[in-house]
Amino acid sequence: MQVITDAKELRKHTYIKVRNTNIFPKKDRLLADATFGEACELVADLMEANDYRLDDPEERAERFKAQRRALRHCRRLIDNIELAHEILSGLGDDAFAYWSRLASGVKNQTAKWYKSDKERAAKLVRKT
Repeated sequence: MQVITDAKELRKHTYIKVRNTNIFPKKDRLLADATFGEACELVADLMEANDYRLDDPEERAERFKAQRRALRHCRRLIDNIELAHEILSGLGDDAFAYWSRLASGVKNQTAKWYKSDKERAAKLVRKT
């Protein structure tokens, strides 16, 4: 799935940014660790959601939960990126814009996937 591929790319980009001490000095490790943690959890939740079947009611519920968790991780990651841009001098405007676009793209793809699954699930429920 493209959203998982893009989320993995976002995770890799996040890792490269947070380990750069010119962007995240050692005194800001808490923010760096939290930011990378959100990126990792995002990928994990998307992969988990993809493992659940949509045609099984119990798995469908778990799939939706994982998708919503992924959306929450996206929002928190974007918030951390914005905070880093505001308080850290090493994250320039262009780097911030690119990183934010990556995160927003994953968030939008995840929301679209969730909406599409909800619509498909409603059709499956009507058939039964």
